[in-house]
Amino acid sequence: MLVLSTVGKKLLTNPNSHATVAGLAWTFISFGCNVKLPKVVEDSVSIISDGGLGMAMFSLGLFMASQARIVACGTWLALLAMVLRFIVGPAIMAGPSFAIGLRGVPFQIAVMQDNYWIACCIAHCIGVLLVVEIIGNEQKRRRINPLIERPESNQVDTAFPNRTRCSSGVPQSLCFSFWISNLELPIMVKGPGLYSDIGKKARDLLYKDYQGDHKFTITTYSPTGVAITSSGTKKGELFLADVNTQLKRNNITTDIKVDTNSNLSTTITVDEPVPGLKTIISFKVPDQRSGKVELQYLHDYAGICASVGVDANPIVNFSGVLGNNTHSIGADVSFDTKTGNFTKYNAGLSFSNADLIAALTLNDKGDTLNASYYHIVKPLTNTLVGAEVNHSFSTNENTITVGTQHSLDPLTTVKARVNNFGKANALIQHEWRPKSLFTLSGEVDTKAIDKSAKFGLALALKP
Repeated sequence: MLVLSTVGKKLLTNPNSHATVAGLAWTFISFGCNVKLPKVVEDSVSIISDGGLGMAMFSLGLFMASQARIVACGTWLALLAMVLRFIVGPAIMAGPSFAIGLRGVPFQIAVMQDNYWIACCIAHCIGVLLVVEIIGNEQKRRRINPLIERPESNQVDTAFPNRTRCSSGVPQSLCFSFWISNLELPIMVKGPGLYSDIGKKARDLLYKDYQGDHKFTITTYSPTGVAITSSGTKKGELFLADVNTQLKRNNITTDIKVDTNSNLSTTITVDEPVPGLKTIISFKVPDQRSGKVELQYLHDYAGICASVGVDANPIVNFSGVLGNNTHSIGADVSFDTKTGNFTKYNAGLSFSNADLIAALTLNDKGDTLNASYYHIVKPLTNTLVGAEVNHSFSTNENTITVGTQHSLDPLTTVKARVNNFGKANALIQHEWRPKSLFTLSGEVDTKAIDKSAKFGLALALKP
C-alpha cells in the first residue's frame, strides 16, 4: 500500500499527468463542440508534438553518454531489449491489427506508429554516439574539435557563454548538433565572489547591450600581442570617440585610453601576485584626484575589495562578502577623509543554485531597496528570465522591470524588457563573423505611442 500511495502521489504531481488530463479535456471540447484552435497555435503545437519525443530521446542519449557507464544493465540485457523493441514489438503490433481487419492505410499507420518509437530510439542512440565521439576525440587530441571554433576565454560573450561557430564549409545542421552537445549546464563557481557580483546576473540580463545611440568598435592586434581598440559613439548631435591600447605580459595587463575630451586613462592590473589576490592601479590625466589603488581578494568563503585614492585627502572604499557559492551576505562602505563623512553604505545578500539567483540589496544609505531574480529556464537555447524591483523609501515609488533572453541559433540572441512605466525595449544580437557582433535595439514608450521610437545600433569588429 505504501508503494501504491507513493506512486499515486508522484503521478498526481507529475506535469505529464496534468498535460494528459488537459489534453483529454480539450479533445472532448474540440470534437464535441466543434471548437478549433487558431491556425498558428494548431501548427505550433503540431510541430512541438512531432519533434518533442525525438528530442527527448536525443537528450536522454546525451545524458547517458555523460555517465560512467553508458549501458548500465549490461550488454546481454541491452541486446535482448533491442530485439524486443525492434523486432518483437512491430510483429506484435502487426498481428492483432491484421486480425481485427485493419487493411491498407490504417494497418500501415498502426505499424508505423511502432516504427515512430523506433525512430525515436535511433535519435536516442545518435545522441549517445555523438557525445561518445566528442569525448573520445577530446581525450585523444586535447584540443578543440575542428568543427567548432570557440572564442578565446577573455573574449567570450557573456550573453551566450557557450556560443560556438561553424567553420567554413561545415553544414549548419551538423554544427548545430555539435553545439547542442557542447552546451554546459550551469556550474556553481567556488566562493561568494565580490560585493559587485550580488545581483550582477540580473542586471546584465536587464540592462546590458541595450543601446539608444550608434556605436562602432574595431579591435586590431599587433604581431607583438598589443590590442588596439577604437570606438566611436554618436549621441544625438554629439560624437564621442576613444582609443584604447592593451598590453599583456605574464600576469600584468596595462590599459591606456585616450578620449575626445583629452583625458588619458591608465589602468595596470597585476593578476594573482599571490593566490587569490588581484592588484589594480589606475589614474586619469589631468584629474589629479583620480588616482586609486585597489586590492581584490577571493577566498572560498569570502570576497574582499578595498581601494584608496592617491591624494592628500583620499576616499577610502571597502566591501566584503561572507558565505559560499549558494548563500552570501555583504556590505559596501565609502568614507571621505576630507569631509569626514560616509559617502556610501550599502548591504546585500544573495541566494544561488544551479539555475537561479535571487538577490536583495539596500542602497543609497538605506533609502532604496532592490530585489532581483535571475532564472535559467532552458540551457540548451540559453533561455533566461529576470526581474528587478526597486523601492524608494523617500518617494515611496516602485520601479519594476522584467526581461527575458532567448537564442534563436548558436549565433543569434534576442532580448526584451519592460517596466511598469510603460518603457519596452528589445534587441537582437548576431555574431556574423568570429567575435564580431552586430546589435540592433529599440525602445518604445507604450504610454505615449505618439512619440517616435528610439533605435540604437552597435557594431563590434574583432579579427
